[in-house]
Amino acid sequence: MSLAFEITEEDVQNVLRRNNVKADPAACLGLLDTGSIEKAALYGDDIDQQTEYAYLEIEKQLKEKGAI
Repeated sequence: MSLAFEITEEDVQNVLRRNNVKADPAACLGLLDTGSIEKAALYGDDIDQQTEYAYLEIEKQLKEKGAI
């Protein structure tokens, strides 16, 4: 599902850094429900807000998976 906001390894790496976690972003990306992240991002009105909403959802999912 692509809703115009695409999650990349760089996005995952940024979330990992924000949480002071050293992990493989590619492996972590494989744990994520990217459709849910894309939907969360679209609540933002501009690219900065969309990125922040996406990062919050990435963080939430990685915490639920025990990756951070």
